[in-house]
Amino acid sequence: MIETIIICQRSLGGDPLGDKIDPIRDLLNYHPDMLFVLDRSGRIVEAGASAFVFLGLMPNDIRGTSFANLLPPDRREEFLRFISRPRMLRMNRYPMVRHDGVEVTMELHVSKGSWAGEEAIYLTAIDLSERVRSEAQVEFYMEEMERITMKLRQTQQALDDQLQKAAKLHRKLMPAIPKMEGIVGAGCFDPASRIGGDFYGVVPLGDRALAYLVDVSGHGLDGALISLFVRDWVAEYLSGRTPSQVDPLNLLEHISSRFLGEELLYDYFICLQIALFDRGKGTFCLVNAGNPVRPMLFTPEGGVALLDCVGTPVAGLGEEDITPVEVPFRSGSRLLLLTDGVVDQDSSGERFGVFRVKDLLEAHGAESPEEILRAIYSAFQTFLGDKPRRDDVTMLCFGAE
Repeated sequence: MIETIIICQRSLGGDPLGDKIDPIRDLLNYHPDMLFVLDRSGRIVEAGASAFVFLGLMPNDIRGTSFANLLPPDRREEFLRFISRPRMLRMNRYPMVRHDGVEVTMELHVSKGSWAGEEAIYLTAIDLSERVRSEAQVEFYMEEMERITMKLRQTQQALDDQLQKAAKLHRKLMPAIPKMEGIVGAGCFDPASRIGGDFYGVVPLGDRALAYLVDVSGHGLDGALISLFVRDWVAEYLSGRTPSQVDPLNLLEHISSRFLGEELLYDYFICLQIALFDRGKGTFCLVNAGNPVRPMLFTPEGGVALLDCVGTPVAGLGEEDITPVEVPFRSGSRLLLLTDGVVDQDSSGERFGVFRVKDLLEAHGAESPEEILRAIYSAFQTFLGDKPRRDDVTMLCFGAE
């Protein structure tokens, strides 16, 4: 580089055109970059071999000519002003015209010095063709990345809008608890993500009422779609039967048969609780396929009991029999069904747990089903604090009038 020329010249001492000039000329001729020595007006005093090759000229063709002539016409005056300043920038970019007329971007390094006892300018021209091409390629890639990123953002926004619509639709499909003879009910549904894999339904059947609580593995869009399949299978089962023919175990078998017939659903399983209220008998008949949280029954005289109602998930492992459980359901009784999204949630290493729910039902059992669910959910939110929720929260509560 030009600093090397200056150091070499100073180390030699004396007249640089004397008998010690050969090392400097060797540097001019063998340095890979183009080296020039200019006088203060910008005329070329000496140049290295790389410059002659680049320009396609002989030494005598360029010695004494203005270096500005090697630049495009529109940049010559700018260059001459540049070198005439008392304090020059040590580096700048200019295009130089190659012997074939092609302009090549150069990085010019300049420094003041002396040559043959006269003030001189040492100039090194570094070919930036590859660097410029690389920079242009990087700029192209950056622009392409920005375009792709923008497109991804637009796609994400479109998906986000669609998910918002799907979430609203899913909530609207979650039925309101209908008015029923001899029974009042309330439901709570709060998905962990915008769309949940839980679902519930309540169907009045004259003197009877059917309730079911669905928990599909996963709690996203796929779980929501499968839970809606269950709703359709329930409707399909009910459409061909009178209220007196409805049986929880038969309904469960129908759902299991329909589920296993869907080849796309092998990667999922369904936890399902079904309760059939019979006002004439004053009972609830329950079946549980895979829900790990057993139904809870509150009675004014006995407090809260965990019902012995367990079974294998639909499409789950094993062939365990599912046995219906029938319990009295008289005035003042409260039946609570919930998915494991409440009890399995942990905070600071502690689970919310079944017995915390049991204690809350015990404390609020004399209240309405809606007030009971509100109390449980409020305690759950307090317990959770600002920690993220891992699963959907879904509960059903019924009270006998």
